[in-house]
Amino acid sequence: MLRIVQPPQKFLLADNGRYPDHQRTPMIEHRALEYFTQHADQINSDLIYMPIQWTAYHKAHHYGQYIADLQYYIEGIVEQNPHLRFFTIVQYADGILAKFPNCKIFAAGGRWKTGHPPPRWEDVHIEHDIIPIPLLCDSHPISPLQDPKFKVSFAGSLTHPVRLKMMEELSGLEGYHISEGLGSLEKFRQLTNDSTFVLCPRGYGLTSFRLYEIIQMQRIPIYVSDDMFLPFTEEIDWERLAICISPDKMGNIPQAVDECISSGEYLDKIAYGKEVHDRYFTWLGCLKTIERIVASDYPQPVVNEK
Repeated sequence: MLRIVQPPQKFLLADNGRYPDHQRTPMIEHRALEYFTQHADQINSDLIYMPIQWTAYHKAHHYGQYIADLQYYIEGIVEQNPHLRFFTIVQYADGILAKFPNCKIFAAGGRWKTGHPPPRWEDVHIEHDIIPIPLLCDSHPISPLQDPKFKVSFAGSLTHPVRLKMMEELSGLEGYHISEGLGSLEKFRQLTNDSTFVLCPRGYGLTSFRLYEIIQMQRIPIYVSDDMFLPFTEEIDWERLAICISPDKMGNIPQAVDECISSGEYLDKIAYGKEVHDRYFTWLGCLKTIERIVASDYPQPVVNEK
């Protein structure tokens, strides 16, 4: 049976934010609490689930500026259970922001993973065990790819230098629609439906909702990041699924896109995207994958061979 910590209620408040704009149901941290509570009897693991609602807590405390109560609580848990190991799930782009040794962190944002900690983290020297998970949101309607107007599109805000570089290098190319500002939800959906590939650059975090929205909408993402933060790489072949490229190789995108279209490989990528989406990139699929990883951290019975 999965053991679950019961934190004080102030650490369990739900995040009622509506981001992205079409999001109307609970996000991954709240869903995880419901899922693992419901299925605890069926899960065996040496890891103990810490269900703190990190995103809601940090948003309610000036976006992570005040975490003294949270850190004090975690330190007490660790001191009382020095030999136990935990796991938790966090969507917040800056991660849990707390020092939590012996904890496996399933993280959807990952900004603090390497080299990008917030200034207040200067005194943190703990190497957390971080496992990327998808940054999911509610589904969009799906339209089959038919006579797309654009090879590649992007419309969004310039929340990171990678996006600015992308705009500078790819704007004006034939078959490309690159614009600043997302516009309305309907415009985003129409632009995506009119495209074969959609640029999915990192934003404030190492990834973006867009990467998984595009897969769900059955188009091909072009993931641009200076630090690839991709989930479930032992089970998902990301080269089959997307074009993943670093900012210094941005100039290779047009050739990669043209080769993918001329060879027909783009159809294989869309088909593979449909396949992996249902297993990994739905709310339930993601949580079941986390469950498999958590359950694998459990001693297997020893078989004595005679």
